[in-house]
Amino acid sequence: MRIVLAAALLVATLGIARADEPLPPPIDCGKDYETLYLQAYNIPDVAFTKNDRVEEVWTASRLDTYIFSREGTAAYPSIMLRSIRKTGKRSWGASMSGCGFGDQEAFQDLLEDYKDINRGLLNALTDGQTVGPP
Repeated sequence: MRIVLAAALLVATLGIARADEPLPPPIDCGKDYETLYLQAYNIPDVAFTKNDRVEEVWTASRLDTYIFSREGTAAYPSIMLRSIRKTGKRSWGASMSGCGFGDQEAFQDLLEDYKDINRGLLNALTDGQTVGPP
C-alpha cells in the first residue's frame, strides 16, 4: 500500500509558500522508487548530502529538495519533495509531498521528523541566513 502526502506539511505560522516561482508538481507516486531517484539526479544543478537515514538531493538554483530514505532504514523505500518559497517580505513557507513504498508507520515518522527540520530552515531564512545545498 502506498500513501501519498501532497503539500501537507506546512508551517502554519508562515503560511503556504506562494510565490515568485511556482512549486514543482507533487511527486508522482505511480512511478517506482528507482525511477524517482534517477529523475531527481537528472535535474540540472543538483547537489546532495547523505547521512545514515536519508539522502537529500538539492537543486542549487531553487530551494527544492528531494529526500530519499536510505536502504537499511525503517522508512525505506520512500521519497519526499520539500519546496521552500518566500511568502512575504521576511517570511517563508515550506510544502512537502511524498510517497512511502514500504513501512507506512516509519514513513509517517520520517515526515514528522521533517517538520522540525523544515521549521529550522524557515527560521534561518527569516533571520536572513542562507540555506541550501552544500
